[in-house]
Amino acid sequence: MKRVRNGRIHGKVNTNGTVTGRCTHSYPNIAQVPAVRAPYGKECRELFKARDGYVLVGCDASGLELRMLAHYLAGFDGGQYGRQLLEEDIHTVNQQAAGLKTRDQAKTFIYAFLYGAGDGKIGEIVGGTAREGKALKQRFLTSLPALNALKKAVEAKVKRSGFLRGLDGRILPIRSEHSALNTLLQSAGAVVMKQALIGLNAHLATSNWRVMQDYAFVANIHDEFQTEVKPELADQFGKTACIAIREAGRHLKMKCPLDGEYKVGNNWAETH
Repeated sequence: MKRVRNGRIHGKVNTNGTVTGRCTHSYPNIAQVPAVRAPYGKECRELFKARDGYVLVGCDASGLELRMLAHYLAGFDGGQYGRQLLEEDIHTVNQQAAGLKTRDQAKTFIYAFLYGAGDGKIGEIVGGTAREGKALKQRFLTSLPALNALKKAVEAKVKRSGFLRGLDGRILPIRSEHSALNTLLQSAGAVVMKQALIGLNAHLATSNWRVMQDYAFVANIHDEFQTEVKPELADQFGKTACIAIREAGRHLKMKCPLDGEYKVGNNWAETH
């Protein structure tokens, strides 16, 4: 509560605060407010609400991490993973590739894998050991040879130079080979969302939206925008934000089309 002034938390944001280009948040770190499904997450997020006379519009990129993966895989699989992502249930595809029992396991597994989780952590997903985690990762890479090739190419580049080039050409210093792919994907997602925000602002300006009257940005966290909007304009704003995400993908020549989705509510628990 000591950070509250006039009913608002005015946190600090560094828009390029990480190596990957993601924003960093401090005083407080608003990005660490627990997700709705986490213990007390719903109760925490319900505390963040729109001011009187406004609603909250939350817009986020659809499957951002996996679309970034599909973009980089396209050079190795001709766009196959991207087509599966758009035309099939990608978590079922991953479930079959990894030989997992459930779709939920596959969903947990793919994000853990992309974030560079170790064998032990991967093993926990199936209630097993590090040995089982190692076997699971190997089975997945064998089933997706393009991913194996991408992973090896990225790690070889890091071994040679110690860095990767981001989507926008920035140098990405890499601490360890196991974090290389995650750093590349996370940076690509950050660049995409920054471009989407630029595009959204351009759309709003040309349509004569009035900042602090028709709308006001309140949070920009990873792959989501949270914005206060006049109720009668909420759906129009959400649709425009989704258009901006799609346009960002085309602008950056992504090899997997991007998309967004939005929710309208009275508080953060209802909009993400």
